[in-house]
Formats: sequence, structure tokens, C-alpha cells
Amino acid sequence: MKNYRNTLFTALLILFVNLSLTAQKPQRILGIAKEVKTLAYYKEQSKLWQKEIDKNARNTNAWNNYYRAERAALQLERPDLWPSAKKSFYQKLAPIITKAKQHIDDSFEYHYLKGMNTVRENSITHFKKAYEIDPDRNETYGWLMAYYVPRLEEDKLREISKKMLLSNTYSNASLNWNYNALESIDKNGIIITNGDTDSMPKWVLQYGQGIRSDVTVINKWFFGTEENYRRKILSKLNMAIPQKTEADFEGTAQYVDYLTAEVLKNATRPVYISSGTDIQFFKTYHLEDNVYVVGNAIKYSKENQGIHFLTSI
Repeated sequence: MKNYRNTLFTALLILFVNLSLTAQKPQRILGIAKEVKTLAYYKEQSKLWQKEIDKNARNTNAWNNYYRAERAALQLERPDLWPSAKKSFYQKLAPIITKAKQHIDDSFEYHYLKGMNTVRENSITHFKKAYEIDPDRNETYGWLMAYYVPRLEEDKLREISKKMLLSNTYSNASLNWNYNALESIDKNGIIITNGDTDSMPKWVLQYGQGIRSDVTVINKWFFGTEENYRRKILSKLNMAIPQKTEADFEGTAQYVDYLTAEVLKNATRPVYISSGTDIQFFKTYHLEDNVYVVGNAIKYSKENQGIHFLTSI
């Protein structure tokens, strides 16, 4: 029994040491949208990547992950800044970019990080530069898509979408889900998406593979924040510009929900919204009696469409 206890103790000690060593190693940072980690984890990783920079200030990978760790920590620590005060958010991270420039200026990583930490037109200048330096690295693809979609630059969208498919930017599960969502929509229909994760894969399928290009995919955040995009979409749908503006609401999120409800209620084409939409949204805008689950999407209709959304959950 004594030998058994000693063996067990030794095994546990080795396991503890290995776990400790693993925890102390810098790890690739994916960010809060792609991984579930704690604030403490990102702060610890930030310190570990800073040590790597101290060893070699020209380590582009270390700068990349150091910035990502600090960005993720800030998003968790100050969740109010990201949706409503992006300039303040970027200002808090700007010293990292300034330091990085001294050591990795004109590298893919520098321009990529600068793009991530810059607003609107200035950011795309750096993402385009990073893409020119290495067009086969997929980190810039999503950002470039987000720039070209509101401008409806279809040639660029086809180019980037094909690269995203080749680089396996999205998993088969994600592509299959979004493929089924597109196939759930009537011909020439509209689907309003809740964000990047349920709009980007649909655009990639449309522009990269020509799947259901008759469907108009509307990213509700682009719709609410990009005036030119909003006007182009409304013109495409033959809809009047809604009477209320963002100034009539307490914040961007409320304005976005208002515009979404306006499209659902007034579009003359078959209109859908992505599954996963908050039930409270439908209740707030008195839509709950007219929403139905159709395949992988939710359809708004004043006619009975089968499975009612609220009874399906």
C-alpha cells in the first residue's frame, strides 16, 4: 500500500508540474469571439508575451499575441467601451502599436495590428497593406470583407470569399449551417443577420461559390451604422428611409433594432431574420405573433407559416 501511495503521489506531482509549466507558456490568442477564457488568463498571457518581446523585440508573433491578449482583457474588463466608445477603446491600446512600430514597422503584423486599432477608413489602409505583404494569410480577410460589403464591391468580395474558402476560415459546420439558412429562404428573399458570425459565412458562400445570390443578406449593424449601405439596401428593397434617426434613441443598439423591425414589417419581399435573435426583440416591437421557424431561419409573415417561433423554444 505504501508503494502504491508513493507512486500515486509521484504521478500527481508530475501532472501538477506539467500543468504549471503549460500554464506558464505563452499561447496563441484567438480572442473572446473564438475562445472562452477568463480575464485572469488574458492578463497572464499578456505578461508572458511581453517576456517574449523582451527577449527579441523583432518577434512579430509576440507583438501580435501581446496586443490580442491586451485587447481581449480590455473587452472583458470594460465591456462598455467596445460597442459605444471605440475611440476610447483604441486609445487605451495605442501605446502597444506605438512601441511595436519601433521594432516591426512595415511588417504584416504591424499593419494588421494598426488596422485593428484604427477606426474606419484609416484602418482599411493598413489591412490592405498587410494583405499586399502576404495575401495568403487569412487574418485580414474578415476585415476586408467588412469593408467591401457595405460598398457592394462585388469583384473584391468574390476575390476575398474564394480565399476564405481555400483557407478554411470557417468550419464545415458553420458553412453547412449558413448554407441551410440560405436554402431556407424563398426566392429573392431577405435575411437580416445579427452580426459577423451569421453574415460573413453567408456572403462567403454567395460570392465564393455563387450559392443563393438571389438572397439579400443584411447585416443589421452595418445597416444601422453605415449610412451609404443603408441607403443602397433600402433602394434595393424599394423601401422609404425610416422616419426616426439614431438621435431618437439612447444608443446604437436600440436604433439598430428599430431599423430591423422596420424592414421586417415593411419589406414587400419574403423577409427573415437569423435564428438566435433575442425573444425580447420580437416582443418589444410587437412582432411575436408573426414569426415562424422555417428551416434554419425565422420568417416574419402575417400568414400562418407553420411552426411558430415562440412555441418552438
